[in-house]
Amino acid sequence: AFETFDEVWLHIAPTNIRSQKAAQKIGATYAYTADLAVTGAATETLCYRISKIAWQQLSLNSSQQG
Repeated sequence: AFETFDEVWLHIAPTNIRSQKAAQKIGATYAYTADLAVTGAATETLCYRISKIAWQQLSLNSSQQG
């Protein structure tokens, strides 16, 4: 994704704790809550984002620790 975009957004249901934790684990940070119509009717959605720079730093730190 980062070959094309400088930032990736993740839209996660508030009840999906696993996805929230996974997003945070890969370096995404919570940005805001919005009512989005991702799959039809608008529902409350947590919006997380991760930048290319944050991803690169996380990847670099992970490779140095391993």
